[in-house]
Amino acid sequence: MNERAWTCPNCGKYVFLSEKSEQIDKGVTHHYYECDYCSEKVTIYYSDNRLRKMIKKQSKETNIVIKQANERNILERMTELRKKYE
Repeated sequence: MNERAWTCPNCGKYVFLSEKSEQIDKGVTHHYYECDYCSEKVTIYYSDNRLRKMIKKQSKETNIVIKQANERNILERMTELRKKYE
């Protein structure tokens, strides 16, 4: 388990981060951290089938120029999903 400490922006308590996820729409997953004290959810990112395919393709790519272009496309898709679901 990969946990890090943080201060909750809602209650100010010092807690350990533990990534959680939930289905919020057909094929869309909300990835977030949740405060153990106040249950505040802090979004990490949203993913859909298209984004997951892009990330999988990115992980197999070896050409640095293509990898950088893929990274830009991934970040754009993450931004689109965040705007749509927040």
